[in-house]
Amino acid sequence: MSPLDFALGWGRVTDETALKDVSIVQKGRLCLWRVVAVPIPHNKRETSSANIHMAPANCEIESIKRDQTISVKGYANQRRG
Repeated sequence: MSPLDFALGWGRVTDETALKDVSIVQKGRLCLWRVVAVPIPHNKRETSSANIHMAPANCEIESIKRDQTISVKGYANQRRG
C-alpha cells in the first residue's frame, strides 16, 4: 500500500480565482470536493484532478506543503478490476 495521498489538479482546477468557493479535503484515502458556487463545471473537475496514492522514492516529499505547486514524475501502477 502507498503511504501518501495527494489531491492534484491541473489546468482550470489550479486557477485561484475559480477555487475561492471550493474546498478540497482528504479523508482517509478519499478526496472530497465541497463547492459553494460552481466556478468549475463538474466534468472539468473530473478530468482535471486526481486523488493520487504515492510511494515516494525518497524523503524529500515530506517537505511538500498544502497548496504548493509541484512537478511529479514516476511510474503509474493502475489496477484494473
